[in-house]
Amino acid sequence: MLSKYPSLLIQILHQDPARPDPGILAGFTPEEWAELIAEASRYRLAFQLRDYLKAHPDLVERVPAAGLQGLDDTIRETMNHNFCKQMQLEEMLSACAAAGIPCLVMKGLWLVENVYRDLKARHSGDIDLLVRPEDMPRFTRLVQTLGFKVPRDIGDIREITAANHEFSLFHPGTGAGFDLHWSLTHPLEEAPVDDDKFWQGSEIFTLGDQPCRSLGLEDHLLLLCFHATLHHRFQYVGPRALVDIARVIEQPPRAIDWEHFLERARELGWSRGIWLILDLVREHLGVQPPAGVLDELRPADANDPAIRAAALAAMFLDQGNGQALDHHQVRLVSAPTWRESLAILHGRLFPPRRYIASYFGVKLDHPGLTWLYVKRWGMLLKRVTPGLFQLWSGDAPRQAELERSSIIAAWLRQP
Repeated sequence: MLSKYPSLLIQILHQDPARPDPGILAGFTPEEWAELIAEASRYRLAFQLRDYLKAHPDLVERVPAAGLQGLDDTIRETMNHNFCKQMQLEEMLSACAAAGIPCLVMKGLWLVENVYRDLKARHSGDIDLLVRPEDMPRFTRLVQTLGFKVPRDIGDIREITAANHEFSLFHPGTGAGFDLHWSLTHPLEEAPVDDDKFWQGSEIFTLGDQPCRSLGLEDHLLLLCFHATLHHRFQYVGPRALVDIARVIEQPPRAIDWEHFLERARELGWSRGIWLILDLVREHLGVQPPAGVLDELRPADANDPAIRAAALAAMFLDQGNGQALDHHQVRLVSAPTWRESLAILHGRLFPPRRYIASYFGVKLDHPGLTWLYVKRWGMLLKRVTPGLFQLWSGDAPRQAELERSSIIAAWLRQP
């Protein structure tokens, strides 16, 4: 069960105008309004709450002026942030075009401009770029020239993070931030996909008043579903993950080819997670694909209430409070046999050399690589010991957390 304010927020997001019961909000004290507004801002839903209040002028009169001003200030900050991101993207795209390096823009800004169609409606975060692996050496030289924080002796950004599929680019002078990807899945933790097919299906959209290549619409919707479910396992994604998917379904930049969507979902092996989040969008926001789409994806255990409750609870976790065990800890303590537990532990203590090199930002031929294993053991011990001790000592909240995480992991693993 969600607590009071998350429960109200998700009802406010529902397309049914009768939700939540206006009588509940009409009796709110100034302190309760402050809590609700703070919760909306934390989940980056200030625009949606303000929009709801505009549709209920009788409630606006009851909201403290400071609360309304806080919402308006947050919305204005979102607009300014997105405007700055537009300019940063324009500069990057111009530089890439001049260097002959193709790139795809994904998620945040694409959603803001092509789905929400309002710079105030959604905070875009950093800009997600996808660059082909074979173009990474040239892209590396380009961003080094542009002044981004990339070591000068590196010829390919993938050398820094060889065990990953992404890298956070930061410009110390302008503050520009990009999440650079050369693959859409994590090489050590997720099943690989054919990234070339995402490139082949890409389309031209408009971002910041200029044409920009992005994922095809169906692939973009699939990626949003994958990112929340199989990549993050619902943890910390917030209700905005549901809102993003609902908005793409409700107001896509063009008509969605649902047959192609279903074909790609099966081809990628993502059908199970995609069904779950689409059905959560249906249940909690009242938005769903055309008839038959959910039925085509529906797994045999679709009526399991435990997975729905676990997924929704995980979405509303507070990342700042470190409420979740990572999936390696969950696998370790919930493995059915000691043999499997030992295999997981061995994998965490002795990962590939390229992973250790990537983790500490050194090259594979670094002379002290062996000692970096020892350093990482100490870091792991410090990080995981408190949570594991709480589990083994029978701490009730941690036990509940383990049960929730295990439910999600086990359900998503099913074929």
